[in-house]
Amino acid sequence: MADNDVTVANMALTLLGQQSIADLDDETDHARTMKRLYTMCLDAALRNHNWNFAQVRASLARHSAAPTWEFSYQYVLPTDPYCLRVLETNLNDDEAWRIETYKTGSEQSRVIVTDFSSIKILYVARLTDPVLWDSLFADAMAWEMAFRASYAITASPQVTANLQKEKEVAWQRARSKDAQESRARKTILSESFTSVR
Repeated sequence: MADNDVTVANMALTLLGQQSIADLDDETDHARTMKRLYTMCLDAALRNHNWNFAQVRASLARHSAAPTWEFSYQYVLPTDPYCLRVLETNLNDDEAWRIETYKTGSEQSRVIVTDFSSIKILYVARLTDPVLWDSLFADAMAWEMAFRASYAITASPQVTANLQKEKEVAWQRARSKDAQESRARKTILSESFTSVR
């Protein structure tokens, strides 16, 4: 388990054979490179898989303004923790919805528009605290950052190529273990269907 963002950055720098940094705000080239990559790498990694540790359930608040056209309601997506990807809703399969941005004046929010009168979601959240991450995710995140920073830091195409293979293995291992930690509910067949059989 990683303690904080600096730990993850230092894991990446270690993989590159570089000295550690004390803080992402250090006035060094390595710190600036890690800081520049960190949030982008994290968001991409969290959006790329349905990580169990990053899933959050929420009931959404209806926005006071209705969509301008097509849908009846809009609901504000969570910002704490920030919603990166909606996985499920309580809406029926035939109920339309879409994620959009609502903007008026200085107000700007990401919303779900729909005709449904209430909505709950399961979503992948931007969990910035590495203490909450699965340890294999933290390891893969370090490999990812090392790969993305490798050419800027080492100027070696070979190092970059080697890290690409290693980070893919790390992500595969993390996704595989994560997938073993959940099970979907079984769908129960209706009586009418089973009685026909």
